[in-house]
Amino acid sequence: MTSAPPRSVSVVILAWRLVEELERCVRAVRSQEGDFLLEVVVVVNGAPEAVQEAARRSAPDRLLVSETNLGYGGGCTLGIDAVDTDYVVLLNDDAVPEAGWLQALVGAAEADETIAAVSSLLLNDDGTIQEAGCRVVAHGATHPIAGGLTVEAAREAGLLVTHDVDYGSGAALLLRRSAVAAVGGFDKRYEPAYYEDVDLQFRLHLAGHRVVVEPSAVAVHSSGLSTAGSSTYYRDFLSSRALELFQERWAEVLERLPEASADAPGLAPVAEFGVAERPASRNDEPSVVFTGLEAEFERWAFERLAFADDRQRHTQDTLDLAARRQALAEVTQAELLRLRDELAHLRAQHRELGETANALRRRVDQFESNPVRRAARKALGRSN
Repeated sequence: MTSAPPRSVSVVILAWRLVEELERCVRAVRSQEGDFLLEVVVVVNGAPEAVQEAARRSAPDRLLVSETNLGYGGGCTLGIDAVDTDYVVLLNDDAVPEAGWLQALVGAAEADETIAAVSSLLLNDDGTIQEAGCRVVAHGATHPIAGGLTVEAAREAGLLVTHDVDYGSGAALLLRRSAVAAVGGFDKRYEPAYYEDVDLQFRLHLAGHRVVVEPSAVAVHSSGLSTAGSSTYYRDFLSSRALELFQERWAEVLERLPEASADAPGLAPVAEFGVAERPASRNDEPSVVFTGLEAEFERWAFERLAFADDRQRHTQDTLDLAARRQALAEVTQAELLRLRDELAHLRAQHRELGETANALRRRVDQFESNPVRRAARKALGRSN
């Protein structure tokens, strides 16, 4: 009996702004050992020449170059569509996988053919946990399981075991290529960024697949490094926009999720309440219609500006009211101090008058008890 051939794996690395980090990432992938056939794919996603040169120096098995930025989902799709391997692993260029990472991901997927996605254990640069898979909670908010804990604390809490999750970050995520193709891949509506990985894995759940985290597949992820320097305000807009799309699609599921973002067991009831819907179709045009997106961003920015102005006016009104109350309180305090001084003065006068009255009484008593005075009164009484 012959053994099954090793599984084929394509690691797709999206390159945009980073140079040294990209080369380090590719080296870390090249160093992976295990029972698999490895292909390294670098997608240059509208990146400057320095990044393109770094991508060429890293010598991937396949180098794909897009002159325009296709966004996260579009860039990943370019890589996925170019390969025909059993598995595709999406890896950020600001992530560095540790030894044994890829074998752990493949091993977890091979354990059950219904597993369509395997998430890595992501660590921060300081060694704390960034996420061990993620939960989706009420209103579509996302919660990284074990986020901020040390590895030891998370292990003691029982969080570092292979288990099903709502989704795993696309920063280091294995996907069963056939399952992803069956559900339509990344949805173009979320481009250029945010929630496309969550939406994809929800659709995998809906199709009857499992999504798990494999804690022995460890990668250090310098979260946000690849987007450093871009407008925070614009990223907030993209995140808000994507969340609204996600909320609209998965409303029936989200309304049944807990408010608390706890490391509690349980999955979003996607299979029970999710509604099957194909992602937006793709064509030969660029993935991101920047003119439409810019107009949407402008509307969003004006709305936020109007809200900020309203809040500023409200804050100023509150400050003015507080100033008036403080002034009144100061006047009241001054009046109170004046009344206290007057009361103290009256009390002092009362004591002085009391002392004077007592002195007069003593003088009267002394006068009445004088022998001469008594004799005179006695003589006066006889003459009457």
